[in-house]
Amino acid sequence: MRLFVALPLDETMRDALCRAMEDLRAAGVRGRFSHRENLHLTLAFLGETPRLAQACRAVAGVEAPAFDLRLETFGLFRRQEGSILWAGLTPSAPLLALQRQVAGRLADAGFVLENRPFSPHLTLARQAQLPGGRLPGAVQLPRLSARADRVVLFESTRQNGRLVYLPRQTRTLAQPLEGTP
Repeated sequence: MRLFVALPLDETMRDALCRAMEDLRAAGVRGRFSHRENLHLTLAFLGETPRLAQACRAVAGVEAPAFDLRLETFGLFRRQEGSILWAGLTPSAPLLALQRQVAGRLADAGFVLENRPFSPHLTLARQAQLPGGRLPGAVQLPRLSARADRVVLFESTRQNGRLVYLPRQTRTLAQPLEGTP
């Protein structure tokens, strides 16, 4: 099975990203746009593995406070097979600490993870083709934040020809005490 660990997004954030994707389409951007229900922030990609139980235990052991995710900007990862269009998130201290903890727990469980710097982003489109080769300046990403309150181990699979992410383990992040940020 193909596994990854991610932060799911709330409905407000998904709504805003879907509006942004529609604006990008209207501005001439083409590509394979993400489905609403698949929008997430990947913390660690495990790839193909039969080790579901070990991955579940690693995610179950995560201990971190809930925090806010903030949308920041659009960006591109240019690839030979087509660009990946993304919405960037502010790399806050709590987000970076959580990602390091998740990666560390998975590494301790024997998983080999990608060896590249963490770049917090939400994939909006794959094989993106931009009008004039640039992002349309008229399309803006809303300044929005949403609460990150759980970490999920997902299985990536196809059902009826459509990519679906199935939650296999969820770990709720601690809520701050009343009166603390």
